[in-house]
Amino acid sequence: MTAPQTHEITVAIAPKSLATLIDLGASLYALPAFQTSNHTGRPLVVQAISPLSPTVAIRWTEIYQGFVSRTALSDGLTNPVKRTIVAGSTSPARLGQVLTVSETLEFVPTNNGTDGAITMRTDQPGPLSCGIAYGDEFRLSCALTLAPGIEAVIVPVQSLFLMFSTSQFEVGAWVEQSSGEGLLVTMANVAARTVTFDQSATPPWREASNAWAQLVAAGESLPNLLRRIPPSNTPRK
Repeated sequence: MTAPQTHEITVAIAPKSLATLIDLGASLYALPAFQTSNHTGRPLVVQAISPLSPTVAIRWTEIYQGFVSRTALSDGLTNPVKRTIVAGSTSPARLGQVLTVSETLEFVPTNNGTDGAITMRTDQPGPLSCGIAYGDEFRLSCALTLAPGIEAVIVPVQSLFLMFSTSQFEVGAWVEQSSGEGLLVTMANVAARTVTFDQSATPPWREASNAWAQLVAAGESLPNLLRRIPPSNTPRK
């Protein structure tokens, strides 16, 4: 069996920029991309790094867990205080599996799901949300509403959005907008990349011109950026 891929992004911060960010009380936040046709899907803060240092390493491994939660995403649409997902039941998950939520909100896994995806089902009344987490550290990566009789199909995407912000977000919180100029880094089939942040440069992310990087403007919708819609008529198998 092939070992799960581990990815690492090293963020190098220019000295003057580092001093400014520390004076401001800024943190570095990382949010992953994912694919689902469920329009309620929200990316979650998978890592929040503070205090900052000249180089920051962000690592994750393609090991997955599914989770179900009593946290209703609809509450967070009107009340930002309620935008932190609290996981309830969890289960190790492999791509191609279906995780069915039982009466006691435990998962029953089977292997008849969509290739390359993790599928969740329930016939239990809500409100419920579900999603996937990365690694043995159980870092929540995305959340979406789980409704009775409607499958939630999630495909992990190995791209990570990075932004500095003075706003305080907990790990597991969903964020609606970019707080400043951020960078989306594609890591598919790549073990490691290094990016540099320098506020004296235009743009401040030096690698923004690379094909594997995308500069993201302040105020951009992060659900629209990080939630990828699958193509129409995607086959189950």
